[in-house]
Amino acid sequence: MLIKNEDVLWKGLVKACFPDFIRFIHPGIDLLIDLDRGWEFLDKELLQVYTPTDRMHAPRTVDKLVKVYLREDPSDWVILHFEFQAAYRKDFAHRMYTYYYRLMDKHNKEISAYAIFTEASDVQRPAQYVRSFLGTELSYRFHTFKVTEPTDEELYAHENPFAIAILAARIAGACRHIRYDLERDCAVLSRKIELIKYLLSKGLPQETEFALLHFISFYVILEFSETQGIFDRELHLLTQNNDFMNIEDQIREITWDKGVAAGRREGREEGRLEGRDEGRLEGLVEGEQKGKLKGRDEILVELAGHLILNLGYTDEQAASALKVPVSFVKKFHQ
Repeated sequence: MLIKNEDVLWKGLVKACFPDFIRFIHPGIDLLIDLDRGWEFLDKELLQVYTPTDRMHAPRTVDKLVKVYLREDPSDWVILHFEFQAAYRKDFAHRMYTYYYRLMDKHNKEISAYAIFTEASDVQRPAQYVRSFLGTELSYRFHTFKVTEPTDEELYAHENPFAIAILAARIAGACRHIRYDLERDCAVLSRKIELIKYLLSKGLPQETEFALLHFISFYVILEFSETQGIFDRELHLLTQNNDFMNIEDQIREITWDKGVAAGRREGREEGRLEGRDEGRLEGLVEGEQKGKLKGRDEILVELAGHLILNLGYTDEQAASALKVPVSFVKKFHQ
């Protein structure tokens, strides 16, 4: 189970669904800012205030600055700063403060900062940077949100479609306890398919739907080429009546620039190559499983069983998805 190009995917999703994103992260934000006046992504600002040398030693993050307008004073604007952090580092709070004072020095505008922790850990992370010396003290507080905080029930009941992205981001963590690789991959497969069915049932605007479909599809990459093939087939079946003539091209055209799309393609191809690697499958036989699998045929039989029992496939549909004879699938019933 691999997460590929996490930074690219979060960045693209925030750009495509910004109103839903900020309303999810900061309920009631509409009382303070006027989204009807629009917003502007200041993509180059953080590069200007944080030198390449600084960034080279920084943890991998997604940095986003957004210029928005105040509701009480339409002529004035403020800066919203977002950091998506997948792996926590002890210097993170200091990094947040560094962004703050450099941006304040440059723009002299009000700044509100948000740290979104996408890690699977439930450990609470600091929401402030504190420094003191000889009676001089500094305290810088910022908003925090962890994808592990809300429950699945709360997210499914949430009216904001960005909750679906949080559900997708939780898939890897929810399945990480499963030690058996194929069983874990099947669990991820089931969760991704069920989440896409739920998304398509919501009747969301097309651009929002495209962006969330893209995020669910590529945030967690399946480990085996067989499970990835099943997912691709299910995605095609689920979206073929939704005017998605070429879902990936349309997603790329509507929500992502060429550079982001290229990063997504590269990440997905890398994941699929890893899943197809025969040495990896042989390693399952010789290593951790120790007799649970005898070879590729056993993997396919188990996948057939998963399709039949958990996804409701007929023997014929399972055979078609796995590209094997129906007689092969019937081995599962023996």
